[in-house]
Amino acid sequence: MDNVTEIDLWTAVQIMRISPREVPVFFHSDTGIGKTGVVGKAAELDHFKYKPMIAQIMAPQDAQGLPVIHREEGKPAYVEYIKPELLPTEALDGPDGIWFVDELPNAPRAVQAALQTIFTQGNLNEYVFPSSWKQIAAGNRLEDHANTFELPRPVANRFMHLYIRTDHKVFLEWGAQASEGSTLDSYMFGKAGIRPFPKVADIMKGKPRIHPLVRAFIGMRPEMLAHWNEGDEAFASPRTWEMTSWVLYTEPPTELRIPMIFGLVGTAAGSQFEAYLADASILPNMRELLDGSVKLRRASGATRTNFLEGNGFSKTPISASQQYAIAVGIAAEVDTSDPKDVGRFFDVIEKLAGKDSQIVAVAEIALRDPQVSAQKRFAQYGKEVMPRLTRQSLE
Repeated sequence: MDNVTEIDLWTAVQIMRISPREVPVFFHSDTGIGKTGVVGKAAELDHFKYKPMIAQIMAPQDAQGLPVIHREEGKPAYVEYIKPELLPTEALDGPDGIWFVDELPNAPRAVQAALQTIFTQGNLNEYVFPSSWKQIAAGNRLEDHANTFELPRPVANRFMHLYIRTDHKVFLEWGAQASEGSTLDSYMFGKAGIRPFPKVADIMKGKPRIHPLVRAFIGMRPEMLAHWNEGDEAFASPRTWEMTSWVLYTEPPTELRIPMIFGLVGTAAGSQFEAYLADASILPNMRELLDGSVKLRRASGATRTNFLEGNGFSKTPISASQQYAIAVGIAAEVDTSDPKDVGRFFDVIEKLAGKDSQIVAVAEIALRDPQVSAQKRFAQYGKEVMPRLTRQSLE
């Protein structure tokens, strides 16, 4: 495993707690690192119901339930599966909890197959997984020689993969603390600044389904929408880019965001996306461009370049990828119900040196609010924009 994706156990726990509960997390590590204990401790301190299970010792019926044959006179017989106690339900276990599946890669193939539908679709036979619960799994890596199986790709693509290294400095610091209330425990599980397991429905209110920066990146690098290399557990797909959007909306600090993104879309796509985020991070807030406190200028001559002026920018040149980020970002920021704001939007995007970036911006705002197409200034882009809108509405 590439060292850039490996993190210590404390960082992994923080990521687990700030990631949306709709994003399942998979801990990969060598044996005996303590990943099982910290998940239970997090559930205890966050007052979440905790239901652990050890997949290695399960039989298929422990996941799919025991079959019961029902016979009624004059009607065809049918089979109903009784829900196993190991699987959580809101009625019996409450609305908030953690379902922890330990040693998943060590489980027999038949057990992995029984759990696969729960992980990928949220149901199995008559059972429906409670939507407000968090799914967490853990296991050893193939290279640990712990009798593990490779996860099926559909299951692997459902998780954020966190690769945990054995860190002797962290271990020694933890070992020097009192058994209760240690500083490291406070660091991992402390309430300050951390809202554990936020719900996607709360995160996404009033926001585009896919984060503008993800849309901008995929627009620039469409081959990264689906990118998989042999042996990858985390890899780029429409599903993991959607989960990446959820992560970005939680606004995690950079040191947590990087392993979260790498754990969703993999090293190849993740490294390129992080480079794009670094490139976009020097841009102003899109509202500053709309209100004019930062000016977008076009360089003189035949070059298709722009630069920024005002509020700390002094003829700062921007790249083609940054133009693209502005196009998508400003379309997401503009208040489409305010004609003046829409007018300012057109004022800015008409200064973009790249014609394609202008078209992207107009297409983005029209997707948000089709009424914008009635604007007079929309007409000059209509020929290029309308085919894009038609294609995306069919997808």
